[in-house]
Amino acid sequence: MNPKLKKALKITGISLGSLIALLIIAAVIISWVIVTPKRLTPIVRSQLKNYITCQADLKEVELTIFSTFPQIALRIDGLTLINPTPGTDQDTLLASQSVDAELNLKALLFHNKVLVDGVTIRKAKIAAFADSTGRTNFDIFKESDPKKESEPFDLIALKSLKLEESDVSFNDYQNGYFFDAKKLDLKLQDLEMTPEELTAMLKLKSPDLYFKMGEDIYWDHRDMDLSLGAGYHMESGKITIQDLQLNHQKNRIEVDGTVESNPDGDMVLNLDYALQTDSIRETIALIPLFLRESLDGIEMEGKGELKGKVSGIFNDSLMPLITGELKLKEFVAYLEGMENIVLREGVGNFNYHIDLNQEDESRVQVNEFKFNTLDSKFEMKGLITELFDAVRYNGNLKADLHLPTLSKEFAEPEGYQVNGKMALNTQLNTTLDDLTELNLDKLLVQGNLKLERFSLIGAKDTLFFETPDAQISLRMNQAGKDRKKQFLEARISSSQMKGTMGKSIDFNLDNANLHVDGSNFTDSLQLLKIACEYQIGHLRGRMDSDNAELSEIKGKASIEELRQLKQNLYNIDLKASQIAATTGEGEDKMDIAADAISLKFNIHEKYSETNPLLQWNPVGNIQLTNGKVKMASIPETIYIPTISFIAEKDEYRIKESKIILGESDFSLIGTLSNLQPYLKNEGILHGDFQFISTQTDINRIMDLTSAESGSEEVDLPPTPRAEGDPFLVPLNMNVKLNTRIDQALFNGSIIRNIKGDLYVKDGKLILDGLKATLPGSDVVVTALYRTPRKNHLFIGVDYHMLNVEIENLLTMFPDIDTMMPMLKSFKGKGEFHFVAETYLFSNYDLKKSTIRGAAAISGQDLVLMDGETFTEISKILMFNKKTENKIDSIAAEFTLFKNEIDVYPFSIKMDKYRAVISGKHNLDMSFIYHISLVESPILISVGVDVSGTLDDLKIRPVIPRYAEYFRPARSEAFTNEQYNLKKMIREALLMKLE
Repeated sequence: MNPKLKKALKITGISLGSLIALLIIAAVIISWVIVTPKRLTPIVRSQLKNYITCQADLKEVELTIFSTFPQIALRIDGLTLINPTPGTDQDTLLASQSVDAELNLKALLFHNKVLVDGVTIRKAKIAAFADSTGRTNFDIFKESDPKKESEPFDLIALKSLKLEESDVSFNDYQNGYFFDAKKLDLKLQDLEMTPEELTAMLKLKSPDLYFKMGEDIYWDHRDMDLSLGAGYHMESGKITIQDLQLNHQKNRIEVDGTVESNPDGDMVLNLDYALQTDSIRETIALIPLFLRESLDGIEMEGKGELKGKVSGIFNDSLMPLITGELKLKEFVAYLEGMENIVLREGVGNFNYHIDLNQEDESRVQVNEFKFNTLDSKFEMKGLITELFDAVRYNGNLKADLHLPTLSKEFAEPEGYQVNGKMALNTQLNTTLDDLTELNLDKLLVQGNLKLERFSLIGAKDTLFFETPDAQISLRMNQAGKDRKKQFLEARISSSQMKGTMGKSIDFNLDNANLHVDGSNFTDSLQLLKIACEYQIGHLRGRMDSDNAELSEIKGKASIEELRQLKQNLYNIDLKASQIAATTGEGEDKMDIAADAISLKFNIHEKYSETNPLLQWNPVGNIQLTNGKVKMASIPETIYIPTISFIAEKDEYRIKESKIILGESDFSLIGTLSNLQPYLKNEGILHGDFQFISTQTDINRIMDLTSAESGSEEVDLPPTPRAEGDPFLVPLNMNVKLNTRIDQALFNGSIIRNIKGDLYVKDGKLILDGLKATLPGSDVVVTALYRTPRKNHLFIGVDYHMLNVEIENLLTMFPDIDTMMPMLKSFKGKGEFHFVAETYLFSNYDLKKSTIRGAAAISGQDLVLMDGETFTEISKILMFNKKTENKIDSIAAEFTLFKNEIDVYPFSIKMDKYRAVISGKHNLDMSFIYHISLVESPILISVGVDVSGTLDDLKIRPVIPRYAEYFRPARSEAFTNEQYNLKKMIREALLMKLE
């Protein structure tokens, strides 16, 4: 630097410093010597009347230098302004300890003007008031005369205004503003005022501050430490806020922006704000009540940061838009009425958009929210809407749930206990009300659940469910494949699930995979529809006395409610192996087992029906392999190597079957129809079957298929079937059975090669030309069997035997010996044809008084057995005695009517002899026969009458009744009886049955 310039600056600085020092010394002298309090006080007191209109008092006025250094101030001690105003009981507007008016020294020294740069009011009580008309108690300054020149003392140019430890209140009833502050420290500095704008810096501090606007309290007697830079535009009324900082305990608030009025007089806000807090509880307490109503019942703590913007109109009906970002950490929340539920270790990041004018537009974007409670962890990410109504959440929810702790809080008070762990990851769209009230039809859910060592136990062990692991994919109230809303869709996979319900139900599933779709089963007004696709390694289940066990199960099942038809529709598609099941108990118990089963059915359940067989109407098919059925009412085990069954529209068709029952094995193929009307007693059961068997126990089959009562006993109470009861033909049936039996067991005999048709027609059993091979004979049988009553049975039979051994005939039909006692005297083969009708007792004994029939027997090369009767007769007839009495031929016919048997004349040829025999006998074995020898080597005719009983036999020679070479004619009696029987059978077969 130039030495001369340096020297000049030094001299100038010393000169200025000396001048300032001189001025200070002069001011001191003026203050303490010339301008004394005694002189100033009257001057100020008298001047106050020229500027204010209210009563004013003061104690003393002095000019200060050192206490206000570097400013010179006019200090007024004990200044009081009293202005009584209607509407308020506060007469005193201002009562202060002291008021300092800082003077502009430059204006005073060089321009001879008194300019006040600043005002400091200490320990004052200020009570400002404005009534509803706008009249105030602080409008106390007189209007100045614009023609009068200002005196030097008139000029005030404030650059600062201070309040120290003052109590200030302002009640504005016109605008609805109410302000009160205790021990307020206020600094209004850097005050610049131009005709266009007023700017200043404000610092405010109070331990107890209150502010209310309208009915809403914005600051409720709390401490406040506030600083801001502010500007006010004179023409527009626009307020500018810069670097506003508000500190309250652990909260720090920062605001920048503008507040202005629009042409309608509304307040328009455009503010940026930020908040940092170490106590969310204290922050929430700062929020006006009307803004934190949605937080009622929730107490929160933690640290947080807020940054955002307030923009829009603020008046009695409109609120500005509030947007921003919220960050939380160390967050804790308590829920009212749920003291044990505490949200801990919360971390969150949120964006919010609060529109109180259009509440539906308000929302909170949850970018991250993590917290722990009840030993469980939760994580949320989504959108919250309907903030001022039901509070809706739409987003992701993840949770790791410790179920024992949750169970203690929620389940155990209801009598349930839950154990294990659950991992949840789901998209959730629901309101808080719907979630807490479990309005399942309003929960939109899509996600996954994972269970580990899960168990559920109900009150008093009435309910139990357990699984070591399960994965569940869940969708609720989502769009299905047809784009329609679907209440429930769940996919469940588990290595094992087992459970019980009371003492009546238990189940166990291994390696189960289920896919379930369902309608809203909680809504009684909605039709129920549930579908399930399943694949299960092993299933064991029990319901009451019914239980089942299956392996390798795969298929589908569904239920659909058809309320208008009063029906439920079940669809079942199932394949399984290693089946074992038990149903019923006592005499109704039945055990079922099979190697494999495949079934597919649509089943209509008519729940208005009381008869279980009428309730279920199946349509579909079933295939069973290596089945086994054991019934309590049947001692034998029924084996079913195979069966294929189809049901359709009340028609049931067996495509293939193989059944083993005791000593019977057979295949039954055919169709059964009209079952529903039959069960309702409104129609006839129709059937058409083919019965193919290697061996059939006829007696056992008859026992199993017998009706419980006769056709004339249907109105009587049924009695259980007992051993030895006869076969009773079922009523209301029209069933045809085409038989092909290789071997049949019947009454101790073996019958082979049975072929022909068997009919059951409304209480009648009909054999139509049935062919069979008996021991030593081929037979053709046509028969009609009716069972009016258990002890009153009817049979009509056309029985034709070819090449029958007469000995075997008597063995199979012992009653023939009663009808033709002479047959037991013959040995050999013959032909036997018998047509008869009669009633029987329950043990099949003949009711002899009801017999009506005819028979014919013929044979050749028979042997007449030796006996006492034959010996005596042969002596009278002079037969040659040989080793064997061989008969060349015999042909006989006889008729039966009640107890009497008429034997028509028949011839018998033996060697060189031919005899004609006729007669009659009764079933009490009393008889009379005549024998005429019509051909013989002797030259005379001989006859014999045989009469009496077997115990009292009378044999005497008589004149022959039949002449030599007599040939008996064929009787029409047999033909007539055969015709009548066939007519009866034909009419029964042709009888129309609906």
